[in-house]
Amino acid sequence: MRRPNLLSSTIRLIVEPLLSWLFALHIEGGASIASRGAAIIVGSHRSDADILFMACTTRRPINYMGRYELFRPKLARALLSRLGAFPVDRDRPDRRALERAIEVLGQGCLLGVFAEGGIESGPDITAVKKGVAWLSVRCQVPVIPVGIGGSYLVRPVNSHLFRRAPVRVVVGQPLHPPQRQDRSAITAFQSEVTSALQRAFDAAGGEGDPVAVERRRREYALTGR
Repeated sequence: MRRPNLLSSTIRLIVEPLLSWLFALHIEGGASIASRGAAIIVGSHRSDADILFMACTTRRPINYMGRYELFRPKLARALLSRLGAFPVDRDRPDRRALERAIEVLGQGCLLGVFAEGGIESGPDITAVKKGVAWLSVRCQVPVIPVGIGGSYLVRPVNSHLFRRAPVRVVVGQPLHPPQRQDRSAITAFQSEVTSALQRAFDAAGGEGDPVAVERRRREYALTGR
């Protein structure tokens, strides 16, 4: 799997300062991502630009699972593969992608996933796909939620243009999977990951809906979820 290489190091050297300048990029909680060891980084997804902002949360390379369509152009496929990304078919069970993800985690690397199933809109996190919880339980590695606020303004859905807007990224605490691997344990952990991602997204500013953020804050204070 991908280790630091000249291409990824060069891109990071150029892109991170550029993002900080263009989008007043502010990152909180980056220390939650350990300097070694496998983990699944799960991000909120409101823009194609989110992959760039997630990459800035750690000095370690992240191997991304990306939707199959991104890999269709030959140039994009070559570049993404070189950077450690690999495709996943979202419309049907993709055994090859799961095997690749298990290989990434088995080698102690980071796996990056936008687990809502695609680019969403609005302040509410769509339930995280069960495959993320299954991978975490199967490989016994933590899940780290990453909320990315403001990216929906940077490159709105169906827009080909990037806009300057402030972006805030909040990295939550690692969530450790249960030892049990039965269906009920995985479903409960899926719900826990979704709630943690929602809290990180709210802390990052979400989509700027203070009413929804305050409602969820009160719900969490009462229920712990």
